[in-house]
Amino acid sequence: MHFNKHKLFELVRASTLNEKTYEHMTLSHLEEELGHNRQFKANRDDFGEVFDPVLEVASNWFISQMYTATELKKVALVHLGVATSAVFFYKHIKPVLADSPTKEYFDLHSVLDDEHVRMGYDFIANADLDEGRTLFGIQNKGWTMLMTVMSRIADLTFYANNITNKSKTQQEHHDEVMA
Repeated sequence: MHFNKHKLFELVRASTLNEKTYEHMTLSHLEEELGHNRQFKANRDDFGEVFDPVLEVASNWFISQMYTATELKKVALVHLGVATSAVFFYKHIKPVLADSPTKEYFDLHSVLDDEHVRMGYDFIANADLDEGRTLFGIQNKGWTMLMTVMSRIADLTFYANNITNKSKTQQEHHDEVMA
């Protein structure tokens, strides 16, 4: 599927960095993300890019936030929104993919995203929380957008699997008729 926006998301976040206070955490997170998309793609033989307008818009919402949100909101969105949801997702997907070629990717990310969540909590624990309510707001919006992305990926996957299964059934029927 398509949600390889995470790397782009981190690149944009790093390039829009305005305050030195956030630099170490942002660049550290970016360094950890580089190359992971190539690893994931290399472990799949069924990789094909899919353009879907809903997925495109929902994914790009995160990137747009890197241009408009305050630095503290970016931390909340990236570390306490995206990374937290990833930790939850990996907990449930890892057993399903235990025998998959992508297992290594998910094993690595489950550890890294735990660390990214911790980085966010540690940073916010030491920050001036004048905008605490808005941090919960951006986190909630991020989770809502992630649900949109994941729901759309699930819909597209289900649709693609139904088409594949239908084609196989039709081919099997055709083969039987021809035999």
